Amino acid sequence: MALGDGGVKDKKLPEKSGREWHAGYLLIGVVCLDGRAVIFYLAAYLLMTLLSFAVLVVVSQQTGDRISDFDGLGKRSPFLAFAMLIAMVSLAGVPFTAGFLGKFFIFYAAIAQRQIALLVVGVITVGCGFYYYLKVVRAMYWQSSAKIDKIPISALSRFAMSALILAIIGLGVYPQPILDALKR
Repeated sequence: MALGDGGVKDKKLPEKSGREWHAGYLLIGVVCLDGRAVIFYLAAYLLMTLLSFAVLVVVSQQTGDRISDFDGLGKRSPFLAFAMLIAMVSLAGVPFTAGFLGKFFIFYAAIAQRQIALLVVGVITVGCGFYYYLKVVRAMYWQSSAKIDKIPISALSRFAMSALILAIIGLGVYPQPILDALKR
């Protein structure tokens, strides 16, 4: 968990994925008995996690899975950096992404059920999530790296990541098809 990292600057990426926070958001939806919000958040979380781990797998095969291994990725592999950027901003909850709408629906359910304490805790953890997820973005775009080798990516991986990027942004901009399916 990011708050309990003891000041360690370079943890492995999967160990600091914030999954506890996302489980907490889901539990807010469960406590508020809003199945639609929970299912939408689960779908969004699935897309965000698949994309981030797809990038992680490709990068870790070449360099490693520590945050410092992402240093300068924006120059070495712009596509992989952009894919990870979309995953990270969606996990953080930036508008026009599936992660934002997922959190919005969860927090709306908390407001509707007058669960103000849960809402406050949820909003605080969103702020903490921004800190963690944007550390990865900072490493990719603002940290220099001694590594200059381009990271190769297969056509199939590029296609899968592109589809996940489109799905994350698409659900963030136009969630209506999923919401309509959940009404049935």
